[in-house]
Amino acid sequence: MTNSSYLDELSEVTITDAGLCLMALFLAVFITSANATTVLAIWRTPSLRTLANTYVCSLACADFVVGLACVLMALFMLPPVRLELFYNHIGVCSLFQGIVIGMVLLSAIHMTLIAVDRYLYIIRPYFYQRVINIRVISGFVGATWVVGLVLTFLPQFVAKPYGDVPVCDVTQRQPVWYTFYICLVLYSSLCIVNFVLYSIILHAAGKQRKAVRANVPVSHQSGKSEGENHREQGQVNSEDAPAVPTCSQPKRLSLPGPYGLAHCRGETRCLTPTARVVSFEWQV
Repeated sequence: MTNSSYLDELSEVTITDAGLCLMALFLAVFITSANATTVLAIWRTPSLRTLANTYVCSLACADFVVGLACVLMALFMLPPVRLELFYNHIGVCSLFQGIVIGMVLLSAIHMTLIAVDRYLYIIRPYFYQRVINIRVISGFVGATWVVGLVLTFLPQFVAKPYGDVPVCDVTQRQPVWYTFYICLVLYSSLCIVNFVLYSIILHAAGKQRKAVRANVPVSHQSGKSEGENHREQGQVNSEDAPAVPTCSQPKRLSLPGPYGLAHCRGETRCLTPTARVVSFEWQV
């Protein structure tokens, strides 16, 4: 393909180009608005300002930048703008590629940090309470952004110059060690780590669920209410006891019930020196 024919091809906008441009703009609006809402919700809601949500807020900021990069992608889909903005200005092409690659890797690193945080919180809770604090989380978030920004602006210095026909293609513009040995290997490793950590978390959650089901009383599984269960547990009856009681002693006790400290009003009737009937009425 000669340079003149290549430029003639880029002078027309087809329906496909317009559709891809609109799709990229829709993604830009959706991603930026969703992540901006996330940041504002965490910032304005005190109950959401937790240590774990620090990673979520930082992840939303990284994805917000990805949404801004979708605006450049929408412009790239229009051939005349692609020729004028990206092909005639090599720095804009490198910036576009760097933002997409760097911010996507930054989001992947944040996902791994969230997975590690949840793993420690669920599997190693005592270690989490003893070690994890705002300084540790701030250090990890700061280091993550340093790595992401380095990967974002690195293409400005390592990109290959245009040839006779300018093409803003990452496989032709960026060196192999950047696109494959750093970005692809790092992204694949992060995905594997996330998969392993969440598999361990789900396995632990399944074991905990089985343990909880094993400790549920049989009366609960039969569909009886809490009040009926406690009344049945509070009734201690003896079929062999005499019908006429010999003494009566009303009592009011404070006992631990199913919803915390509950009160029960009961009556103890003495039947024989060895047999008693105790009835309780739970008042929660």
